[in-house]
Amino acid sequence: MDPGRADGARAFRALMSWHGSLGPGAPLFWPLLLRLAAAGAGAWGMSGKRLASEALAGNAPAGDLWDLPLPCPLPVDILPPPAVPRNLAASLGLSLADLADGGALLGPLHEAISGGPGPATHRRDWGSYYTPGHVVSSLTGRALSIALAKAGALRLVLDPAVGDGRFLLCALAWLQRRHPQQDPRVLAEGLLGVDISPVAVAVARLRLWLACGAPTGPWPQLEANVRLGHSLLGRARPGDPPGHPAGLDWPDCFPQAWTGPRDGFDVILSNPPYSVLKGHRRRPWLEEEARFYRTGGLYRHALGGNLNTYRLFVERSLQLASPAGQLGLVLPFSLWMDRTSKGLRGHLLASGRVLHLECFAESRKLFPGAGQATSLLHLSKGHPADNIPFRHHGRSGTTRDLLPVADLATLDPDRPLVLAPAGRRRLFIGLQASPRSTTFGRLAKGGEGEVHQTQFRACFASATSGSCLVVGRHLKPFLTDLCPSGASPRWLDGAAFESRGGKAAAAVPRIAQLGIRNMETVPRLIAAIVPPGTALGNSVNYWLPTQGHDLYFLLALLNSRLLDARFRLTSSNNNINCYEVARLPVPAVAPGSRLEQELAALARSAANDAARGEATAVQDGIARIDKRLAQWWDVDLGILLGG
Repeated sequence: MDPGRADGARAFRALMSWHGSLGPGAPLFWPLLLRLAAAGAGAWGMSGKRLASEALAGNAPAGDLWDLPLPCPLPVDILPPPAVPRNLAASLGLSLADLADGGALLGPLHEAISGGPGPATHRRDWGSYYTPGHVVSSLTGRALSIALAKAGALRLVLDPAVGDGRFLLCALAWLQRRHPQQDPRVLAEGLLGVDISPVAVAVARLRLWLACGAPTGPWPQLEANVRLGHSLLGRARPGDPPGHPAGLDWPDCFPQAWTGPRDGFDVILSNPPYSVLKGHRRRPWLEEEARFYRTGGLYRHALGGNLNTYRLFVERSLQLASPAGQLGLVLPFSLWMDRTSKGLRGHLLASGRVLHLECFAESRKLFPGAGQATSLLHLSKGHPADNIPFRHHGRSGTTRDLLPVADLATLDPDRPLVLAPAGRRRLFIGLQASPRSTTFGRLAKGGEGEVHQTQFRACFASATSGSCLVVGRHLKPFLTDLCPSGASPRWLDGAAFESRGGKAAAAVPRIAQLGIRNMETVPRLIAAIVPPGTALGNSVNYWLPTQGHDLYFLLALLNSRLLDARFRLTSSNNNINCYEVARLPVPAVAPGSRLEQELAALARSAANDAARGEATAVQDGIARIDKRLAQWWDVDLGILLGG
């Protein structure tokens, strides 16, 4: 049997084998299953109704079912069984009539029940969230328009994580609007996709087939264009090091991308999965896969920190795109900010011109059901630009501006993209470079709380004994909740803790700072002083002075809204990392200086107000601290705190 037919047959076999293990999604999967099965009903000598009853009974048709070419015409008498629950259909935004007719049902149907190559896999495990239609349309239109303008013709459009085929379908519709007289099968010749999931491949093929008018008879090219395979493990280009045996070899599978003058794909559109390759005990095959990524020689820039599939897909997309290729990608916002993404971020920006970057904060959810901040990127490979045009949609509104690439390293050596208005960004750059500034890390040393709240959970005590334990929920600006009946966990059995290798609490007062706080919450920086012997959980950071500075001076800085605003500019996630705080600009003053004395006095007053429960007075104290810092640096406080 032809390999392309074999792929289709294996995909169909997978559909049949999944039927009994889909749980609540199974009734919604029947229409797709029956339509695929019914494609060959006549050739099997079975009527559509008999095939329906066999499938509903859980019986796979025997014989040469698997060797039949797919897809081919579908009998019109195959309808969803009456048992399809109306509430499940409604939850997908579909009516029973929708389920009974046309390719419109296939995308939401697949999204509702599919996520990875296995029936029990949850979408979240694979980082698989399907792209809203308006996002698909926007990215596709931008990329195809520029590609057509530059090359004069569109040849090869690829989605290396094709899912249910929505980017390819949108590209086909875009081409049909420009060439209404052209046979859609001819327009679809250059639409290519790969996915690791056989169900995704089957759905994508079927949707393309229906979008092309459900042509009669075999269509071998469809199965050659949309392939089952692992996009990341194989060679990307001729001359690459050997890929993993389990990977799809791109030059072998898509030789048309490297035939004649061609040197890659013209357009790459994708919403790759976001999945950290950890949890080897639960998914043992990941250990070998992760080792190959790090040692196989196919990747250089996507290997920082924990391996994440989206980073590998970004580097793979750059490898596959032609020298003038267009990339339209849906990516996590963390790519533009994370310390561990620095290498890939630099490689991406050096590979071409960012024509469009649109970012969505967690509160402006781009994907229903997913809380992650997201970005839409359109990059044109070639000579990089001096400025990056961006739009950032946050809780307080939308910011539009140009970000000079030269500014990236000025605020932070990890070169995050600081998506703030130019005036505010420039003021903070001036603050960082001012001769009146040093960094907080020169005044204090910090670390994570000594009590790992999961590892040492057995050491928590319920009675008033041992050390008082402070975790994140016990902290407010200038105030630590030390009440014996405070929120749990409250007490630590010191003897049990130290017997398990725990480190004793500091014997001196120190600053405790919240270590985790949502990116969009204001303020992010919250700190208070804790007395000697207080144990700190690992949801809290601590700071100790290194140059003899007053602890209350440091406390004033860590509760300042001015420093909080600067921290939020380059913070990439909900963690408040000590290395990020250590880089913040602070006044370069000697211990005992007038400014230190003034700020320390304001901090002591705010701490007293906090102890009395006078929240308004605490906020007034913070405002006075900010005003004094702005006077020291001679900057406009309103601009710095805006946005």
